[in-house]
Amino acid sequence: ENQQTLRDVTVEQADGETVLTFTKRLREADEIDINPDGPNTFLWAVGSSNTFGYHGSTRGLSQLTLQTCVDGGSAMGIMEGTIALPDEREWRSHGIMAFTGWGVLTPIAIASSWCRDIIGAPTWFKIHMLFNTLTFILSIALFALAVHTYSRNGQQHFQGGLPSSSHQRMGLAMFILVCLQVLGGFARPHLPPAPKAPDGADAAENGTANEEEAEKPQKSKVRIAWEFLHKLSGEALLGCSMFQIYKGLQLYEARGYPVFISTTAYWAWVGSFLGVAFLVAIGHKFLAKKKDGEK
Repeated sequence: ENQQTLRDVTVEQADGETVLTFTKRLREADEIDINPDGPNTFLWAVGSSNTFGYHGSTRGLSQLTLQTCVDGGSAMGIMEGTIALPDEREWRSHGIMAFTGWGVLTPIAIASSWCRDIIGAPTWFKIHMLFNTLTFILSIALFALAVHTYSRNGQQHFQGGLPSSSHQRMGLAMFILVCLQVLGGFARPHLPPAPKAPDGADAAENGTANEEEAEKPQKSKVRIAWEFLHKLSGEALLGCSMFQIYKGLQLYEARGYPVFISTTAYWAWVGSFLGVAFLVAIGHKFLAKKKDGEK
């Protein structure tokens, strides 16, 4: 590094292109001379950001023909071309799994809980549990893929100083929270058993034969606390996932990858779906209370 002679180095991204400019001596001790009036072979390497680091397998050779532009030996040239973007397949898979799980399955799972009185038991619970389980499986896969990709390229994950740092740290926090959420779901306190409805002569004798439904048993304090925390953490994860998908799509585009869904399309989908589900659930509860009040 102390022998580096590059000057006026710039790296810029614009309109899906990366432009690297620099000035270098044509002849240096212990170096291969650069031909100012002919073809030269250069090594190139591309990483996932403008920060210097190990570039993985994205490297190769390219021919560049220079032309003298100033008397005295100075030369210039432009090397153009299209290369395979680093780790595009990995980050595309990461993004598709994240969008499928947190952008589609999770909103449907939460909406099924909001609309449980409309969907009815046990259908709403089956939808809720199935889609959340699928999201959890996808979360494990996409988290492992991200850590593997960074490790393979010799880059530190979950560290500060990079444009993707907030996305990485939020991803780690979400992964820990979703693991706790799943464990909490399996350890949930059971509802109290429903009382047996009297039948036949006993029902008529007790005056309960014509009642619409028996009084519901009271939930335990532990169950009430668990439901509150479960709903709170679930909706917190949904909010964090919106931030993650939004930032992830921005990072994906900034690296020059072809975007599979725009941020506008994502917000339109998740906002409209959750908005409609919330309004339907609130409307149903309002009408149910109004109907009960009229009895």
